[in-house]
Amino acid sequence: MTNGGFFAELVEMAVERWPEPDHGIWEWRGERRHFVHSKAGCWAAVDRGLRLAEECARKAPTRRWVTVRDEIRDAIESRGYDADRGVFVQCFDEPALDGALLLLPQLGFVEFDDERMVRTAAAVHEELDANGFLYRYRQEDNLPGDEGAFLACSFWLAECYAHQGLGAESRAVYDRAMSAASPLGLLSEQVDPNSGERLGNYPQTLSHLSQIAAALALDGGAHTTGAGTGSTSRRSG
Repeated sequence: MTNGGFFAELVEMAVERWPEPDHGIWEWRGERRHFVHSKAGCWAAVDRGLRLAEECARKAPTRRWVTVRDEIRDAIESRGYDADRGVFVQCFDEPALDGALLLLPQLGFVEFDDERMVRTAAAVHEELDANGFLYRYRQEDNLPGDEGAFLACSFWLAECYAHQGLGAESRAVYDRAMSAASPLGLLSEQVDPNSGERLGNYPQTLSHLSQIAAALALDGGAHTTGAGTGSTSRRSG
């Protein structure tokens, strides 16, 4: 352990535990897996730790952190990337996609307009689309009840498209997601893509934060991070 205090302890936790499988942003039920979003989160923790150490003159094992940061990137780009399709994937060595991949630019792992990210956003849109909304994934997750479309995913996609110069596509995705808002403009966690019924937590902070970030991107304003922790609720409200 370093003697850099709480700051260094947080980075060290990411350094030590990034190779471990986990339950991911969606709190996946069943066996732990190597989720790409989780690995990218660890990469971001180490990357920001290095920036803080430099900018704030904090004592830290920066040489080791640089090595680990590069190891995480190499692992994601080799095992979390489908070279045949040219897209990032949900988990290491698996072909399925996940709406959380749309957060990779927010974490700073890739630029929004990186060709890999452009292809990933388009593939997520194509594979997870549900009547104009987006599912967060399509695999069986051992959760009871039916999965609704996850509104934050739509706003993440709209944000990606806006930063990629796809204004019309971004507006279409954004407007479709906003069609699920209540008369008061409140957004739920999920929506039934067929009936429009609001599902899950309501109102949902993550949906609103993601909506704000997408709106700013559409408006050409400063980037605002809309990422947050996932939820596993179904038809609870």
